[in-house]
Amino acid sequence: MKLAHLIFREIASRKVSFFASLLAVCASACCVVASFGLLKDHKYDTEKVLRKETRDEEERLKKYTLRLAELTRKHEDETRKTMKNLGFNILILPKDQNLADLYAEDFASKYMPEEYVHRLANSKIVTINHLLPSLTQKMTWPEKKRTVLLIGVRGEVPLMHRDPKKPLLDAVPRGSAVLGYELHQSLGLSKGDKLTLMGEEFTIHKCYTARGNKDDISIWVDLAKAQTMLRKEGKINAILALECNCSADRLPIIRKEIAGILPETQVIERGTRATARAEQRLAARAPPPPRTGGVRPESAPADRPAAAAAAPAPPRIPASARGCSSPAAPHVAHRQQHERVLRVAHDDRPRTAAPLQEGRG
Repeated sequence: MKLAHLIFREIASRKVSFFASLLAVCASACCVVASFGLLKDHKYDTEKVLRKETRDEEERLKKYTLRLAELTRKHEDETRKTMKNLGFNILILPKDQNLADLYAEDFASKYMPEEYVHRLANSKIVTINHLLPSLTQKMTWPEKKRTVLLIGVRGEVPLMHRDPKKPLLDAVPRGSAVLGYELHQSLGLSKGDKLTLMGEEFTIHKCYTARGNKDDISIWVDLAKAQTMLRKEGKINAILALECNCSADRLPIIRKEIAGILPETQVIERGTRATARAEQRLAARAPPPPRTGGVRPESAPADRPAAAAAAPAPPRIPASARGCSSPAAPHVAHRQQHERVLRVAHDDRPRTAAPLQEGRG
């Protein structure tokens, strides 16, 4: 008898069991196929939702980044404008100028050609900007019999390889003068009045407010007029400049670059103004921490263990104070309390009896 014949005979004798088993196998196969289909659909829906959330988050981050960049740019512009009010922070002097005399007199006593400033302007220098040649000399105002500082200035010399910048200091018009606070206040002068200096007549163009330094006794005139009055035609004794990128380690770079163009000069930095400018610039460039609209920053998981490790450990509390943290804790506390009561009772008897005996004796 063949195997196939035996199988068919077995199926014929157990029809109900066979068809029930066949139905169970088919149902199981259908469930497996349906499960794979449902899992595939769920995966597709999940990926779709994640893609949408990712796009939305990227859009929020993009908008925030653009907004942050705009605010940072505005803040830097405002800071740059504010820092300009600090004035020039680089001073270029003749090489033979004694710095001790400079600090004592607050102006240079040596001179250099005015052509130096044009040589700087026509170079490719990148570390400084806003070049302002000046001629300063302490003198006696013959008509008023008082000591003043005569300062000759001209308009800033623009760097030829850069876009023109708004000047930090306006030029003094020809035939005009600008007076420091102490001079115009003590002499009763105001804008538009006439004054005579070394036989030359000037119209007061501006009167400065109090600055608390040598500017209060200074008179500013046009550079060419000052050179003629002091008989220093074509000469200056300082070039004021503004450092382009204020940082503590920039001065050697500036000196090296200027020395390559003007080897007959020396460079000093006005430290207080340069430091204030650098600190403000760094503060302006430091962006605030980003807000990602509910998304945890990437550094948060790493920061949390560090913060937890840095936190001080809680103090250890005795077992009796923690309230039965061990089985023996109640008995120990009760025994200690009982011993304290007995000790107090024992100590109280002599203290009350001794004074009575002494009082009776």
